[in-house]
Amino acid sequence: MATISYLWDREATFCSQADTIHALQQSYRDAVARGDRLQDELDSLYRSADPFVSFVQRRHDWMQGRYVDAVHSLSDCNRALRTYRDQSEDFRRLRTLIRANDEAQGNLERQVDALGLNFIRSKPNSILSDSSVIS
Repeated sequence: MATISYLWDREATFCSQADTIHALQQSYRDAVARGDRLQDELDSLYRSADPFVSFVQRRHDWMQGRYVDAVHSLSDCNRALRTYRDQSEDFRRLRTLIRANDEAQGNLERQVDALGLNFIRSKPNSILSDSSVIS
């Protein structure tokens, strides 16, 4: 009787394990089916997103081109600004030199006028009476 009881328990355990295996197999099939549905849904979403992705890619490429153009333009502006600053400094130096030359010319003209007056004052009669100077 112990053997029958033992076999009966083993049969119950076997049936219980068979039910568990069946439940696990069903769960596995359900999980695979759910995975397939999710894959189909992802594929569908990807196909429906493809036009948007293409649009975004075109806009990104356009914006990238505009960015590159802006960087080049900014670089050109920086070069022009440096050139302008250099020229501005050159003009400033030239204006300073012109002012100094104008002052020197003014001083020279005053000195020439003063020397001319001194010369005329020192020899007024000899210049007027000298006939070689007049002819």
